[in-house]
Amino acid sequence: MKKILVLITFMVFAMAGVARADYFYLDESSSNVTNVTINDPGAQNLATSAGLFSADFGPTQTTTQAYQAFCVDYANINWNTGYTTYSAIAVPDGAYNQAAWIMANYSALGYTAPEAQVAIWEVVFQQLSTGTLSPAIVNNTNPGSKFAVTGGLSDADVASADNLVTAVLANDPNGTSFNASGYEMAVSPSTTGYYGADSQDFLLAVPEPSPLIFLGVSLFGVGVAGWRFRRIQEKKPRVNPQAKRQGRTALHLCLTLP
Repeated sequence: MKKILVLITFMVFAMAGVARADYFYLDESSSNVTNVTINDPGAQNLATSAGLFSADFGPTQTTTQAYQAFCVDYANINWNTGYTTYSAIAVPDGAYNQAAWIMANYSALGYTAPEAQVAIWEVVFQQLSTGTLSPAIVNNTNPGSKFAVTGGLSDADVASADNLVTAVLANDPNGTSFNASGYEMAVSPSTTGYYGADSQDFLLAVPEPSPLIFLGVSLFGVGVAGWRFRRIQEKKPRVNPQAKRQGRTALHLCLTLP
């Protein structure tokens, strides 16, 4: 029984474990995005999508887990295409940590996903790109804009994105104070000044633990409790059954003698 419980527990944890690497799939039908046009030092008038993406990420195509994601670079990636060159890394300090702060707080602060995406691009490109753009449509407090939205968002949306950049710079100016343990990055393998250069990189919100994990913990606890109970019973002194019968017979005789 103990072996069965241990095996079941292992299988549950294996099925529920957070995906860490290799297969990445961007789901167009489940993503909440807006088509926009952007400029940055690496691309001019680039048509792309801004918003909250849905992605499947895991060791293989059949063992993925669903994630919510924001894009953190402008490299190309195709919708509904499986990529086998990604890996998961912890969120680094600096611009990526600030991007995680935006992902964690934008909704509670009343911003939309496209506004949050634009703000993330701004803090990442501003710190990790070279060169400048003019005029600045979205810019933070650093001199010289390195990112601009040229179409697809209203002036009000752009102003909101700007306000969100200001908010993250006020709360986490160096990109070191936010605890980003609930987030990770999916990056393509080749690295430059950013992370992956082969395909688009993403900031992922790590899903909450699956109910399967709690089931696994419960099964493990039951197994341990059963093992401890058996050990206790085994340590109790054993009484010879024949001696117990003789004792009962002697007692019976004592009670029935005149």
